[in-house]
Amino acid sequence: MQSIGKKSLKFKSDSFFDLLCILFPIFYLVIVLLLTLSIRKTGNYGVETDFFWLYVPHAKSFLEGNIIIDSFHGPIYPVFLALVSLVFKDFFLSGIILSVFSASIVLYFTYRIISILSDRKLAFLVISFLAINPIFIQYSYTCGTDMFFNALVSATIFCFFNQKKTTISRLIATGFLAGITYLTRNNGVFLLMLGLFIFFNSDGISIKRKILYSFSFYSSFILVNLPWNLYCYYINDAFFYNTNYLNVAFEMYNRGTLNRESFWFGENKFQSFWDVISYNPIIFLKTYLLNIYENFRKDIESFLGWQLGIFFIIGVLYKLRTKINHNQTIYIILNTACFLVLAFVFYSERFSLFLIPFYLFFSFLVFFSEDLSLSKIWPKDLVYIVIVVLFIWTFISSIDYNRTMISFGPKDLLKIKAKFEQTIKGNSKNALLASRKPYIAYQLGLQFQVIPLADSFNELIKQLKEKNVKFLYWGSDESNSRRNIKFPVSTDSLKNYGLEILFKLDDKSIFYGFRRDSLH
Repeated sequence: MQSIGKKSLKFKSDSFFDLLCILFPIFYLVIVLLLTLSIRKTGNYGVETDFFWLYVPHAKSFLEGNIIIDSFHGPIYPVFLALVSLVFKDFFLSGIILSVFSASIVLYFTYRIISILSDRKLAFLVISFLAINPIFIQYSYTCGTDMFFNALVSATIFCFFNQKKTTISRLIATGFLAGITYLTRNNGVFLLMLGLFIFFNSDGISIKRKILYSFSFYSSFILVNLPWNLYCYYINDAFFYNTNYLNVAFEMYNRGTLNRESFWFGENKFQSFWDVISYNPIIFLKTYLLNIYENFRKDIESFLGWQLGIFFIIGVLYKLRTKINHNQTIYIILNTACFLVLAFVFYSERFSLFLIPFYLFFSFLVFFSEDLSLSKIWPKDLVYIVIVVLFIWTFISSIDYNRTMISFGPKDLLKIKAKFEQTIKGNSKNALLASRKPYIAYQLGLQFQVIPLADSFNELIKQLKEKNVKFLYWGSDESNSRRNIKFPVSTDSLKNYGLEILFKLDDKSIFYGFRRDSLH
């Protein structure tokens, strides 16, 4: 009777946590979305540059019946952004909703994955700390592929784990999700390892059956990618059209010696990933190994802080001396592979979002592991006090961090928009606006043209006229990035170049226009 009572109590406990895992992401979605929509009015000059520069134009193009091939990303995110925008009629709003919704999906699937790896109590503790993680919250309201990609990776891994018995249909679904993930961001390539893990399954499956299962996964992955590869070949004569090796080249050979703009606009001496490796293998290997150390250190600082980092190290050391089950082994290898792939490019904590649950999982093993539990060393009440203190500590840090980040961005955008609408009459929908970042063009409904690298003001104006640019915005960001460009002070001098000041907020924020007769 006592055994039955314990089983019944465990069943009720499991059901309670399973219910929480459904309600908790919904609660997170509502709270973060309401706060974001009430505070965020514009994008920021950081990671959302890609959103306004690439994804919004690509989404617009998709709605017009065209698919743009980007050499660094696949087509999936712009397609989803376009579809969401059909409902909400605004790309910035759609991007926010897509990110917050993706974050909620991550919370749900993270709970399900950790439940399979360990138990529901630990799983809920992991998603509780994940939900208040400063970086996780930041990218929940930031427009871009980061949280969307994270959601797809989490869904793919859950689909792989969530099968008491391996089935072809589940592996086809896993391959499909892995393919979609790869078409979102190419660093999802590490998910291809899932097809190999089948061969290490010791559940008495014959080698012939394992080959069939692996074939099902890889066939599904290939079939998802094949239409895109054929389209790339048709348009660009390249079946695998991808230039991410340039990001690797910049990181390995130019970081600290050349700014990114000079690298991208300069002469390209790399045509493949092999070119990057063979250019100087010694420096390549040295930089890569250094990146592994630096990226790990930065991950711990960004995601855990020293207070949780201590428990992470204890958790890792504990796992090294104990038996690891099959699913835990796969989870460790997948996260390690993801980490190693990211070490090829420049560090950004947003790239490593998927790793946060992995770090938290090991951090809290010391609290709930059967073989190593702090409750065996400390009084049980003290263990819970430590968890509560860590939670409050993380929560306060997150509020302090995101109080600034959520409203961080160019404050002049809305003022410029109001001035533009007052000053500029007539239809300027297809007109080109030159600036360093695409935010102003998006706010004003104009086409964006990045300000080119030029050695002088004369050369700058010449290049802008050749591109038929109608408007030019020159603010502090433009001045700081193009320090060699000096604008004439007098109105007459500006007129000699076909340029006039349409309006300005101050001496560091000026909106110019090209006279129609000065353009080609």
